[in-house]
Amino acid sequence: LADNAAEAGTHRGDTLALREERFPLAPVLREAVSMAAQQLGPGIRHWRLDPALEEVALRADRRALRAALLQVLTRAARATAEGDSIDIRLERARDS
Repeated sequence: LADNAAEAGTHRGDTLALREERFPLAPVLREAVSMAAQQLGPGIRHWRLDPALEEVALRADRRALRAALLQVLTRAARATAEGDSIDIRLERARDS
């Protein structure tokens, strides 16, 4: 509900105004993991974040990215059993 209210405040007409900024990825990931774990309620998943993620910075809309991560992480958690591990790691794409 809070995310919906925040999104409503950024609408301009029929379009959503994105607020692009540069920020470190790891804190946003940790926040999304925490929110996903809260949404699951009772039950434990072992979330493992790759330490290499601490070195990654992005230029994006933080709110939009957090919402997308939350959706993906919640789906990942629902597709696993209690006690399973969910690994989030950095994999650099090869130049093609």
